[in-house]
Amino acid sequence: MSREIENLLLSLYDCKDEKESTYLTRSLFRAIPLGHHPMLYVERVKNPAVRWGLRHVLFPSLSDLKIRHDLKELLNRSKDDGEIDLEMGAFLIARAAEESDVVPEDLTQRLDSLAKPLAFALKYAAGNPEARMQIFRYYMFDKLGFRGNAADYYDPDNSFITSLLRTGKGIPVTISVLCILLARRVGLPVYGVNMPGHFLLTFREGGQSWFMDPFDQGAILSEEACLQFLSRQNLPSDSVYLKAAENITILKRMYRNLIHIHSSRGNREQERALRRHLFILENAGAAP
Repeated sequence: MSREIENLLLSLYDCKDEKESTYLTRSLFRAIPLGHHPMLYVERVKNPAVRWGLRHVLFPSLSDLKIRHDLKELLNRSKDDGEIDLEMGAFLIARAAEESDVVPEDLTQRLDSLAKPLAFALKYAAGNPEARMQIFRYYMFDKLGFRGNAADYYDPDNSFITSLLRTGKGIPVTISVLCILLARRVGLPVYGVNMPGHFLLTFREGGQSWFMDPFDQGAILSEEACLQFLSRQNLPSDSVYLKAAENITILKRMYRNLIHIHSSRGNREQERALRRHLFILENAGAAP
């Protein structure tokens, strides 16, 4: 732990003034790396009395405040095209449910490792979009075995990419995010499709496109089948619903799924926290 972070924690522990406490908290969050849980640093404080006080008095609010700070920082760091970092965004969604020592660098390392065999396999399909798509589908859903959690669809863990990597099971949007992040590492044009009622993947290359159902082991769907699904929901059979989704749209959908789950279970505290996080994304770009 850096001396700056340690000093800020000690100052925060001793602080009795509300304004100064707010200033110290903001300074602390700027000093702690993006995505890192504040408890990771609290547990490194040498004085046991101070450590106990920080853990039991300040920690509950610090954890949620840090996520909100990081979401705002993530928006500030958006690329030139306005795209938010999908990988960090997905990690922040999972971070509140993870142990404090889980950091985004762990996720990045795991994804890098998973991408290497895929990159090797794709060397044998250069210039063949359909073969590249099939290799990707086979690797993600047959070789690695990622699949939808049909037995417990509304388990909140299905929305966390870290949990998906441990169990191999999730919901369509979470599996799609994992697929997108691995595809980007190997140069594959895989995108999310924010279709109402069922999130999909699309592979678009060389003037061709395919749709995949991430919940059904990457089953290939025709555009007609996707439009028929919309029609069955009494929605217009309009290809506008099948366009590639922006990263922030994907993250909003992940948050809304979790909010719905916690709301239906009566978990009001978690629901309120998630709504605060979603509010930050929904007001991205709004005038201060």
